[in-house]
Amino acid sequence: MWGELVVSLLRDDRGRPVATYGQVQDISSRRQTVEALDRRARYNEAAAELGRIALVAADVGELAERLAEVVAERLGADACTITEVDGTELHILAGFGEAPGRGEGERWTMRPRSLAGLVFSTDGPLVFEDLASSDVDAS
Repeated sequence: MWGELVVSLLRDDRGRPVATYGQVQDISSRRQTVEALDRRARYNEAAAELGRIALVAADVGELAERLAEVVAERLGADACTITEVDGTELHILAGFGEAPGRGEGERWTMRPRSLAGLVFSTDGPLVFEDLASSDVDAS
């Protein structure tokens, strides 16, 4: 809960302080609204920055490198990988963060019922209660 505290000093006839009066107001919904607006502003800034990068990038590789960097920074993530999907084949275009350059240029084929295959073929959220006990190839 977020609260706003207003304290007033009460004085007697001679102007001497005699008591304080306090009032607390719940401002949780106002705070949530401000946070949502801040989040939306950050997303808009990131989208604008990605658009600027796309306009000035010399090639797809440079674009992917800058995108990985911006996405990681804006999301507060330690790392980001930009992966191209071509049917059932994945190709790592660029990476940023913990191990930059790791896996770049690698290609591999998604296995049937692989986690990657499900992620890239699902339109919407993909939720598992217990990945270990599912029939998904988590590798």
